[in-house]
Amino acid sequence: MKTALLRLVLAGVISASFSPLHAQSSKVPNAMNYQGLLTDSQGNPVAPTSPENTNVEFRLYSQPTDGTPLW
Repeated sequence: MKTALLRLVLAGVISASFSPLHAQSSKVPNAMNYQGLLTDSQGNPVAPTSPENTNVEFRLYSQPTDGTPLW
């Protein structure tokens, strides 16, 4: 009986310790990872012969023109 109670308490403590891992944050991230192909205005790859790291800034607006910045 004591062993069963001890196992039950131990299982409760272990499951409670993992609950913060599932919590979601409402904060907007400062950065995000994205992998793709960067081209110039003519459609040509920016780094055609070898990979090149390039910083790109994304901005999201409420509409295509004259929108309110969302992120």
